[in-house]
Amino acid sequence: MSALRQTFLVTGSDLASAALALLQDYEVVYAGKAPTEDDIVALCKVHNPVAIIVRYSKVGAAAMDAAPNLKVISKHGSGTDTIDKTEAQARGIQVVAAAGANAAAVAEQALALLLAC
Repeated sequence: MSALRQTFLVTGSDLASAALALLQDYEVVYAGKAPTEDDIVALCKVHNPVAIIVRYSKVGAAAMDAAPNLKVISKHGSGTDTIDKTEAQARGIQVVAAAGANAAAVAEQALALLLAC
């Protein structure tokens, strides 16, 4: 972890440029295309993130224990089933999701399936 900038860990290999612009004051660390839970824990131990943006993999108690500065875990997309919310709550870590983030894609898929029928 940089001594001057706090770290955001992204459990994926990229973020949109608009999202990166919002995070310009933070160090952004990517876990790669298919990180395992062990990969996430290892990165938390090295970088001690203040936030994790979950795209892929699970975030459980071991990752939270490895990141004592962790304040928020945010799901990139809908649903938080890959985050251990009970463990997060016990540690005072906020869990949030980008509700509606995939709404347009879901609506397009639904219409395409209706037309295909």
